[in-house]
Amino acid sequence: MNKLMLNFEIESDFVDTRRGVSAKGKDYEIHTQKAWVYLNSKFPKEMQLSLDDPKHALRPGLYEADLLPALDVGDFGKLTVDVRKLVLLTPAAKPVVAKVG
Repeated sequence: MNKLMLNFEIESDFVDTRRGVSAKGKDYEIHTQKAWVYLNSKFPKEMQLSLDDPKHALRPGLYEADLLPALDVGDFGKLTVDVRKLVLLTPAAKPVVAKVG
């Protein structure tokens, strides 16, 4: 099977945790970690990685991941990405950034 490679960078191991109560009265916690993703542009773009547990935070550094397992077709036929399903392959040696202009 093919792979769809994605390069991103983690600057900090800080995890933002939000807690609350759902409309159905259930307690919840959401854990996210900031990452910079290298797309086909001059500069990386900020994104949030969803974490099941703050203990699973990534260490600062460059990463390479297979995006394909995280893709799905959701409601109304829209393409969705579940970043919790990214498959980390190896730390990336250097981000791949396309030249603009």
